[in-house]
Amino acid sequence: MQPELPFSSRRSPVVCLNGCVASSQTLASVIGLDILRRGGNAADAAVAVAAALGVTEPCSTGVGGDCFCLFYDARTGQVRGLNGSGRSPRALTLDLLSGLGFSEAQPPSVFHALNVTVPGAAACWCDTVQLFGSKKLTLGEVLEPAAELAERGFPVAEITAHDWARWSKALKDDGKALGGDFLINNQPPKHGQLFANPTLARTYQELARSGKSGFYEGRIAEAIVDVVGQNDGVMTLDDLKNHSSTEVQPVFTDYKGVRLWECPPNGQGIAALIALNILEHFPMKEMGHNTSGYLHVLTEAFKLSLADVIHFCADPEKVKVPVEGLLSKAYAGQRAQLINMQTAGVNEHGAPPGSDTVYFAVVDVEGNACSFVNSTYLGFGTGLVPENCGFSLHNRGANFSLDGSHGNCVGPEKRPYHTIVPALLTDAVSGRLLCCYGVMGAFMQPQGHVQVLLNMLEFGMNPQKALDASRIYVYYDKTDGQWKLSVEAGVEQGVAEELGRRGHAVVGPVSGHQRARFGRGQVIAVGCWWDPDASEAETDARVLWAGSDPRADGCALGFLPGLQLQPDSSVTATTDMCSKSFTRSLGFALIPLALCCVIANILLYFPNAESKHVQQDHLSKYVWFFTGIVGGGAVMILPVLVFINLKKCANCCASEGAAMCSSVLAALVGLAGAGYCFIVSDLALIEGPFCLYNGEWQSPFANQSGDYLFLTENWTSCVEPPRVVEWNVSLFSILMGLSGLECIICAVQLANGLVAAVCRPCCYKQHYSLNA
Repeated sequence: MQPELPFSSRRSPVVCLNGCVASSQTLASVIGLDILRRGGNAADAAVAVAAALGVTEPCSTGVGGDCFCLFYDARTGQVRGLNGSGRSPRALTLDLLSGLGFSEAQPPSVFHALNVTVPGAAACWCDTVQLFGSKKLTLGEVLEPAAELAERGFPVAEITAHDWARWSKALKDDGKALGGDFLINNQPPKHGQLFANPTLARTYQELARSGKSGFYEGRIAEAIVDVVGQNDGVMTLDDLKNHSSTEVQPVFTDYKGVRLWECPPNGQGIAALIALNILEHFPMKEMGHNTSGYLHVLTEAFKLSLADVIHFCADPEKVKVPVEGLLSKAYAGQRAQLINMQTAGVNEHGAPPGSDTVYFAVVDVEGNACSFVNSTYLGFGTGLVPENCGFSLHNRGANFSLDGSHGNCVGPEKRPYHTIVPALLTDAVSGRLLCCYGVMGAFMQPQGHVQVLLNMLEFGMNPQKALDASRIYVYYDKTDGQWKLSVEAGVEQGVAEELGRRGHAVVGPVSGHQRARFGRGQVIAVGCWWDPDASEAETDARVLWAGSDPRADGCALGFLPGLQLQPDSSVTATTDMCSKSFTRSLGFALIPLALCCVIANILLYFPNAESKHVQQDHLSKYVWFFTGIVGGGAVMILPVLVFINLKKCANCCASEGAAMCSSVLAALVGLAGAGYCFIVSDLALIEGPFCLYNGEWQSPFANQSGDYLFLTENWTSCVEPPRVVEWNVSLFSILMGLSGLECIICAVQLANGLVAAVCRPCCYKQHYSLNA
């Protein structure tokens, strides 16, 4: 059954305080909000959402694809960018493809393994948390909810089920034996059907445990290389190992008081900026929303900007891209003069001087924002699934040109032209954050950025209305060499007919599920800045206004205004027991006990503070068991390190539950060491000291079963070493007491860890109450 996608969505914009998440999957938005509740910031939540979308919408995105992000730092007002796209294999050359019979006119199938570039998402997730994250949550804590979701399963959403079925053929082609990992009884899951992906959960856990090396080296890397090689690809382990993300300086342009930020090439975001610069020369508001004149100018601006970007956009590490010239206002003026108001132009690139993707937005309580796009390109990408990994490999290399004279020509270790582009909007003067938004969908993305921005800025639409409004999509059809104009249902029939009379190759009106070609956007705006008639209360910069595209399954979620989420007092005690701070305190408590054990053991070698007896071997045999040095001392190093560093351990083990498992093992080791110290010290007390008695060196109390401890008048019968009985009794008693305390501490953590790791009633299943 196909989703109807009725319009308008009849949604109101979400208004909230303290933070907001908007994504194409409700479950992913919930997970992002949970990360904000737990103290994470916008970047932490964005990575959690990306991982969750890889679980719930694998037909659009996943860790086997690429991503880009823009981060607005509220503290500095700075916008930073991260290019998480992967490079081609070193062995991928134009000569190789030509030798295989491929050309610009006849490239490899988009699903061919030769189109697999290094998946950049995993590294970008790690780098986003490291560079932009709150530092309050580990990568393991950020990825844990998505891993949990993959392990337990989820009901598939309506539009996602349709897309899953649409792209499932790529999972069933020859050589795609593991594509069944995304099928149920060899069929795509239906709307509402439960689907679980435990192998993806293990991939997330390995990424959290070992960081980037857990993905680009070892088991996962070998599985990627194996499946690519088995399908005639050329990727190697070195290609994966050498991958890295790139922090980039975002590019921008100003339009009527606002500043639109985009990631620079190899991404196509610059197309939105070029189009805005051209549109500055036309009275867009006066033309009226979605009138024939308005859509004609918009179409021509998109054709001009896309012609430039398709020609010039490439990997800036390999080719010089004239970004400054393309963004020149003077150049935009020249391009604007090419637009004939009555006739569609045949647009070529200029000479400037020297949908299957997910977008999501997060704004946190501190005002930071993260605009994020993650994609496997076309559906499941190539449909190649590495063994026991739970994700498919993208086909981003299909965007390479096979024209040897083109800057985007295929080549070794090169990033292809990229369609995925996040956006941010700030005040052009103050730099204040205005909007975190994006529209996913291949070459629609920069066009969506412009249309949604104009809907808000020129026509005063709130975020939800701006997303609901009908759109156009301009694209170049290689099959007939024509620019085509898709018009969405909702644009008046007379307008579409007039566009046709002006020479546009109109496709549409497009309705139903095919509306997805117009992109699926998310918007989180800060204050009601788009409405010139808004009251002072409505323009309050503390209030977030959010919208989520009805062309997707998701929603925007935020904190309730004026309310704060606090731990439920009824579970506070349990939560404290499960907390890492409690375990850390146990680790710190073990340190002085272990040190005292070592000192007490050392003193046993020097009865009466004399060294001659150790040299003459006149000591109790139990002194040589190193009970305090080893059992109560050295062995305690492991539990001390694990207990104190449990937060880092959670990062290594991918989850707090798994980290608690490591603390259980450490507690068992500690129990063994402390128990050894306790038992040996007890035996030493029972036997008594080795001393000079009746002219011979012996253990005079060995056969008294410890009764001598209560007959202190007999202690003086030991002549040498002087006062040796008191010395031994005191120190071995101290060792028993210290090791007993160590046993108690390790036993407490053993129970604590078992509850957290096995039962886990509070370490992940958080309980909240709403208190005004």
